[in-house]
Amino acid sequence: MRPRLPAGAYGFGFGFGFGFGFGFGFGSSGFGFGHGSWPEVGSESCETRTLRAGADGVGPNTAGRPHGSCAKGGMTQTPPPATSLPHHKLFAYELCLSLVKLVAKTRVADAQLRAQARKSAASAALNCAEGAARQTRADKSRAYAIALCECCEACAAIEIAGALGACSAADVVAVVALGTRTKNILSRLVR
Repeated sequence: MRPRLPAGAYGFGFGFGFGFGFGFGFGSSGFGFGHGSWPEVGSESCETRTLRAGADGVGPNTAGRPHGSCAKGGMTQTPPPATSLPHHKLFAYELCLSLVKLVAKTRVADAQLRAQARKSAASAALNCAEGAARQTRADKSRAYAIALCECCEACAAIEIAGALGACSAADVVAVVALGTRTKNILSRLVR
């Protein structure tokens, strides 16, 4: 660890592209070799140092190199691991997930209908994800058909709750509208 210069000290340094560097600092308490006026490793963000390293202290660092404490993996940037799953590409899955969220925040006074609506909406999303992961057209079609049926069942549970007065009419309209969109997309996936 290199010693830091006190506040008000000036620093001078130069380096080569292969990690060799030399620094010299001087200030009110004398002079010394080391880090110059740069802060200790980890005490300042890379973005702040990059801005400070610009030609006039305002512009960004034109060299485009990460700072030593920020380089962690060297100069080459490794791409992040692929975390995309097959169902992440489906718009139908996004709609099913939206239906799950909408049904979950809908207030239903009847506990059995509330549980049935939530279970059916979750099953619709799960079967949609399963269909995306299946390989054969027949397997995909079967899973999407089940997802479609579960979507309709979730909407029916909310509609029944509305008919019994256990749910507001505005919530019923919102769930049915989203359920209809989801059903229309899922029906195109069933072949």
